[in-house]
Amino acid sequence: MKLFTAAVAALVVGSVFVATPSFAEGSASVARSSAALQVSATTGLPVATDALPFAADELPALDPAHPATPPKPAAAAVPFAERPAAADPLAAAAAPPAAVTVSGTVTVGSNQPGTAVAGVIATATQVDADGTTVATTDTTSTATGAFAFTGLPAGSYYFSFYYDGDPAGATAMWWGATATKPFGNAAVALAAGQKLTVDQLLQPTGTVGGRLSTGDRQTAPDSAEVQLFLATRLDDDKYHPVIRLGWADDGQYLIDFVLPYSDYAVFAIRVGADTSYAEISSSDAFSLGPNETTRHDTIVSKLIASVSGVNDATNAFVNALYWDFLTRSPAPEDITFWNRQFAGGAGLGAVSTGFVTSDEYRLIRIDAAYSKILGRGPDAGGRADWLRWMQQGLITTDDIETSFYASQEYFDQRGGTNTSFVKAIYTTLLHRDASSADVTFWTKLIVQHGRAWVIAQFWDSTETISERVSLMYAAYLGRTPDPAGLANWVGTALQLGDSGLRSGLSGNAEYVGRAQYRFGV
Repeated sequence: MKLFTAAVAALVVGSVFVATPSFAEGSASVARSSAALQVSATTGLPVATDALPFAADELPALDPAHPATPPKPAAAAVPFAERPAAADPLAAAAAPPAAVTVSGTVTVGSNQPGTAVAGVIATATQVDADGTTVATTDTTSTATGAFAFTGLPAGSYYFSFYYDGDPAGATAMWWGATATKPFGNAAVALAAGQKLTVDQLLQPTGTVGGRLSTGDRQTAPDSAEVQLFLATRLDDDKYHPVIRLGWADDGQYLIDFVLPYSDYAVFAIRVGADTSYAEISSSDAFSLGPNETTRHDTIVSKLIASVSGVNDATNAFVNALYWDFLTRSPAPEDITFWNRQFAGGAGLGAVSTGFVTSDEYRLIRIDAAYSKILGRGPDAGGRADWLRWMQQGLITTDDIETSFYASQEYFDQRGGTNTSFVKAIYTTLLHRDASSADVTFWTKLIVQHGRAWVIAQFWDSTETISERVSLMYAAYLGRTPDPAGLANWVGTALQLGDSGLRSGLSGNAEYVGRAQYRFGV
């Protein structure tokens, strides 16, 4: 049992406790280290900042056959190493007089003139008047970079290039694409017998990913309410949208073949009727290099009312704590109360600990343990007992959950045998199946020491602690833990337990900085 006493809390959060070494006020690592994020010397809280400037340009009207980045060509189904070398592209028999000929040179590299390589796939996409694909034709470059399409029918064409011979990663571009115009040139109408020269420097590209979420509930917004764009900053110091992005049900977005650029940002634009969210929200600004993969989350800011006498950063921090721990908005008097705690000398960690140790949050966790582990709601007597014991400092949230896993009720629900119990624990806590050797090993230990002892071994293992820490990073910091951070928190989890981890991760400058993105006045 881990007692989260003031002495233990001081190791992590400092502040109102007698011992004050403070992780809370002085995090050495602020993940969202936007240059605009400044920390007040008076309060230790980040100062709220304005959103990045966005230019509400209309994206070009795109044909259905012309997505943000070129689709992988059919010829790429053959692995690069097995792809036959291209012959002289213009040495074949003469094309019919009515046919179209398109030829040129493609080189690969970050800067002109690039390097000629064999095996680059050039694709001609023919479209009709409605922009619907009629046909696609692939060809490959020779060792000199030359390629040609002969015998194409007259019509309108887009051209794209794909190269997967670089171990650092594949790349693809539309003809004429730039970072600020990733769609490249418009479709070219070619008449019968016409010849066209298409030359292209095929640059190494990168990948941009992230997660879109709302500031309060941290869930993905409805696509009818928000549009998401990748934008580039231009000479007018505004970000102009260049690619519209989609996202999955969990808010994850990912786009490949993005051209390197010094100043990108992702913008969420509210287009729905819910005016409780900011009209414009953005990720932090970032650069993208060749073959680089970068992740930048975008939070649709929840608009909150200003409170007299409370600065915006404190207001945002308190709102974040209410939503993350109590899943509700604070009243103005709640914000004023916590602001007085700061004025009285409390640090970030002490305020966070106030939420973690509140009866309201404890009851939420007790109810969640009943539902998640036992599959039912709490009985009134049991709920009251667990809360009273937590108030008295006799148990922690960890103790409630481990007690439920070791209970006869859970044991019976999972088959009522030691074998079925071990298999259930592996599936539930480790998310993998137990081998026959695992089952034999742990069933013997159940006989020797009992279920509670076995659960403790699982609960305090590096594997399960790492998962709990990772889930808390996602919930409070919106990211996966860095290796050093994960090792640090896993190493201290045995001493601090669930409450200490939550207080530490939500009572530091990184959490507060993220709150400025999540909530805006």
